[in-house]
Amino acid sequence: MAEKNLTIQEVSLLLGVSEEDILAYEAAGLVTPQKEKGFGKKYSYSMHDAQRIMSISLYQKLDLSLADIEKILQTNSLAGICGSFSTLIRNTEVEIKRLENQVQKMQFMRQHLYSLDKGVGNFLIKDLPTRYILFSKEPKDAPIEKLAEVFNSPAYSYGNIGYNFSIGEDDSFEPTAVQFVVRDPMIDLIENGIRNSTLKSEPMCRCIYTVIETTGLPNEGWDMKQILDYARNIKVGHHNVLHCYYVFSILGKTEAETKNYYEIYLPIREFH
Repeated sequence: MAEKNLTIQEVSLLLGVSEEDILAYEAAGLVTPQKEKGFGKKYSYSMHDAQRIMSISLYQKLDLSLADIEKILQTNSLAGICGSFSTLIRNTEVEIKRLENQVQKMQFMRQHLYSLDKGVGNFLIKDLPTRYILFSKEPKDAPIEKLAEVFNSPAYSYGNIGYNFSIGEDDSFEPTAVQFVVRDPMIDLIENGIRNSTLKSEPMCRCIYTVIETTGLPNEGWDMKQILDYARNIKVGHHNVLHCYYVFSILGKTEAETKNYYEIYLPIREFH
């Protein structure tokens, strides 16, 4: 008794697979229906075709790509198919790790944004995490072209360009260094890792913290004496250095409409 062939509509109803998906399987070369004689472009599907379509649909429910499914269909042993799934699992685990890393970076960015929003115009006592210094130059030795090594570094999206200022007895601020630093815990998220014993670092320290919103750079007429006044008001001693890190910009259509955000940290000694 001859096997009855099915139309695409019949296969779709039988298996619960849309006609669009069946045509996609055909386009990928996974199913090859037979052309009916005398019916123009009409095709029919054997029961074996229907079995392949059912298997492909089941594999797709595991979120396998058509390319991955094609490799499995070309394998003719259980051991071979197990090997294919082992490879897919390893690749998926790598992708999960990449996505977890991406989520951690986004969470860190979101926390930064929360801190910026809370810190603009306010003063807080806050820890400055351990910083790992990947670039440090005196301001006169750090023109924009010298920062190319920073912008092209794989660590760039994990760190901050910062400025160190010395504080004079008259409360004046003098820039002493331009740095690129990566803070904990971001240092451990960098692909291939850069943490090592030779990497210069500065330990975590307790600071007075604030955020400045500006269109300019830190040495362009900023009045940062308010943070010193705050230290005096709460009777806390401080070190004669101030750290300033560029962390974010809300980009406007012009430079004048762009808002740049800098975190300011004044390391403190003790409360009186």
